[in-house]
Amino acid sequence: MQEAAHQHVAGSLKQHNKAFKARFASKGELKKKNKGKVERVSVKRGPAGSAAACKAERKNTLKQKLQQQRQAAVSEARFASAALGPKLTAVISLADDANAQHVLDQLWSECTHEKVSETGVASPVTCKLPQRQRATFFLPHPSRESLMDAGKVCDVAMFVVTPDPITEEFDTLLSIMQCQGISSALFVMQGLSAVPQKKQKDVKNAKRTELQRRFDDVKLFTLDTAQDAVAIIRQLSVQSTHTPRWRDNVPVVLVDASTAPRTEAEGAVFSGYLKGGKLSPNQLVHFPGVGTYQMSKIVVKADPCPSDHSKLEQQEQHELTPDEQQESLQTENVPNPLDQEQTWPTHEELLMAEETRKKNYLVPKGTSTYQAAWLVDDDELAVAVDAESDGEMDHEKLPQFGFGDQQQQQPEAAADAEPDSDEERADGMGDDKQSIVSTVAASEVGEEDDGDTDGLDEKWRANRNDVDFPDEVDTPENIPAKIRFQKYRGMKSFRTSPWDPKENLPRDYARIFQFKNFRLTRARVLAAAAHPASAADVGNYVEIHVRDFPAAALDNFDGGKTLMFCGLRKHENKMSVLHFTVRRTNNYVLPIKSKEPLEFHVGFRRFIAQPIFSEHSPRSTKHKFARFFQPGAVLCASIYAPIAFPPCPLIAFKEVDNVKTVCATGGLMTVDPDRLIIKRVVLTGFPFKVSKRKATVRAMFWNPVDVKYWKSIELWTKHKLRGHIIEPLGTHGHMKCLFDGPLQQNDTVCMSLYKRVFPTYSSRVNREAAPAATASAVLPKEEDTMADE
Repeated sequence: MQEAAHQHVAGSLKQHNKAFKARFASKGELKKKNKGKVERVSVKRGPAGSAAACKAERKNTLKQKLQQQRQAAVSEARFASAALGPKLTAVISLADDANAQHVLDQLWSECTHEKVSETGVASPVTCKLPQRQRATFFLPHPSRESLMDAGKVCDVAMFVVTPDPITEEFDTLLSIMQCQGISSALFVMQGLSAVPQKKQKDVKNAKRTELQRRFDDVKLFTLDTAQDAVAIIRQLSVQSTHTPRWRDNVPVVLVDASTAPRTEAEGAVFSGYLKGGKLSPNQLVHFPGVGTYQMSKIVVKADPCPSDHSKLEQQEQHELTPDEQQESLQTENVPNPLDQEQTWPTHEELLMAEETRKKNYLVPKGTSTYQAAWLVDDDELAVAVDAESDGEMDHEKLPQFGFGDQQQQQPEAAADAEPDSDEERADGMGDDKQSIVSTVAASEVGEEDDGDTDGLDEKWRANRNDVDFPDEVDTPENIPAKIRFQKYRGMKSFRTSPWDPKENLPRDYARIFQFKNFRLTRARVLAAAAHPASAADVGNYVEIHVRDFPAAALDNFDGGKTLMFCGLRKHENKMSVLHFTVRRTNNYVLPIKSKEPLEFHVGFRRFIAQPIFSEHSPRSTKHKFARFFQPGAVLCASIYAPIAFPPCPLIAFKEVDNVKTVCATGGLMTVDPDRLIIKRVVLTGFPFKVSKRKATVRAMFWNPVDVKYWKSIELWTKHKLRGHIIEPLGTHGHMKCLFDGPLQQNDTVCMSLYKRVFPTYSSRVNREAAPAATASAVLPKEEDTMADE
């Protein structure tokens, strides 16, 4: 019998794998099957009978959607541009042979399709452009001030050039207008047809390259035919404008019609389109070169050249009148010289003083104080003396008791006991009448930075000395140093030593205003100016009635000068101390000294001021005074001026030989009367005898009294040593000094003294404003009680 084959029987621990099911697949198998493709989302069906099933249809749908969004944005922008009123376009010539009037006539003729008269189109004139746009063309007066005002108010500056290169005069004009900001620029070339046909392209490219050195995006057009005028008008209708930041929410009106006041009670009337920002009747209006005035009312009239835009609603005529919140014409505070004086005593104070009045008694010679206290109060022996007389009696009224001669000799003996010499007065720290007289004389002779130096040669010499030997001053031999430099003090550290900003303020500080927190006030004022209550909207055609406007001022604008005005924000008519960051221009090479009169163009204002220059130290509360404005330096110029809010451009002019030249440009930094501007003087001496760390120094002072007076001030040398005065030697101002290291014979010993300086209050700053009223030198309560940011 054959044996059965052996068969292994699995035990209970055998592994049983899951059976494979064909209807499922692993993740790897699915990835291999899809080959990177993802599941497509089904496209929603549109209207009946249409389906975006192919790629071309999806692209077309997306393209149509983008076109619709773009057209909606353009339509919204055009509507906003049309609602802001016509574009103010200034036609400015940049060549002597350029004819701006001819350009204006051609553009107006193409816009209105009317024939131009022989005298030309009167400026300003408003006409309609393509794309439902409008433009106001005007020709500013060729004077520099009028061109600068035109650049501040216009939306588009249309410069007329010729194939010839731009001269230095017009290149300077472009620099000035760029410093104050240009919204948009457009260039029109005349006379290209006179150039040969082969060279016209090269001439136009050369002119474009010349203009690209100043402007990034140069739009250069020729104007020789009617087709060229049509191209310029089309470009002007789509030209975008970028208003400078300092003009944001500042209402501006270019006057196209004015009426002189008939009587003193009536005001002048000015009409024009309102641009820039909303104008409230409570605001003040400023006319550049004329002054600041109040408005009696604003009349919003129907637009004489309405836009064709269907969404733009026509404004109905209505009036806006000021209320009790109208800004005052007060520019400065009128200080009361007796404000801090003691008042007249009341009746109760007089009775109290009578009760406590001290009485002196005449007693026999040899009577002690204890014995005199027991004397009876006898009317014949008592003589009442006021307590404020320090015990001095009227000896002419004393009764003659035989000892009156001795009493009369006591004042003479007291006078003989007073110190006579300067040394005794210095030791006692007292000042007599002779010292006061000497102080006045010294102040008239001394201060070398007050006023302008006589002669250009002396100014050049002082400028070179300021570069080679900064702040070094010679001690006068005929005036004691303690009198010549009595307003100065020493400081251990210029950066960290304390200095009270309210100490020894000048009288002019009682005439100005100050903010408790300028940054917070600026934010509130700018926010209120953007959304004023009861105001005319931007783009409205308004009629402004101005109070007390001088009729003679309108005669100055009959010769073609541009008349415009702007609205002032809150507090912008009050005087304070303004600080500007300034830089010298490269084309001005003459020295500029502190406190020299300069013509400042700040925003829409222009005035004469005498700035003082100082270095700006962000890490310190004290800033060093600069005697001269050196080339290449960036300094801070401080002046008394009407308040403005940054950002605000500054252009400074200096008159040389009756010609105004740009000397500096910059911008407003802050408004702060408490900014400490410290002037430093350095007194120098020379080592006479040197013994290691000790030395005998001469030529710093000329008498031992000054050496004792300034003994506590620290000394320093140009080789970085520190020291102090030990004692005076002799009678010629020599002194023994000790230093922290060995002193060299060729070293120079210096002493630094400091005092605070203030700007010069110029009456020409406020010559256009109305007389000031008596008020407190503090701004309204809500501005003073603001918390610090």
